[in-house]
Amino acid sequence: MVHQRPVALTEGPGGNVQLTCSHTIPDYYVILWYKQSAGETAMKLIGYANTKSITMEKSFEKHFNVSGDGGKEAYLHLVSLRGPEHSAVYYCAASQHSDLSVITH
Repeated sequence: MVHQRPVALTEGPGGNVQLTCSHTIPDYYVILWYKQSAGETAMKLIGYANTKSITMEKSFEKHFNVSGDGGKEAYLHLVSLRGPEHSAVYYCAASQHSDLSVITH
């Protein structure tokens, strides 16, 4: 089972926020973070944590940071919020691996 907290929050521009994702799934070593902006159906990958490293998508590096150990718990840090630009639904997911080599940008 995957748990994300807090389930909802409000923070003003310039603020900092931390979201937590945890799981208890054996042999799952990766936690991925996604952003779904208002009015969009697609989710964008922000980054992910595995037991060895953190990987961030370039377009999110300025105001987002991922930390933690994908084997149990990982965190999404939103730094210096910019109002509507960061207003979104954020999701986490657990995975066995992070082999994203088949995805093209």
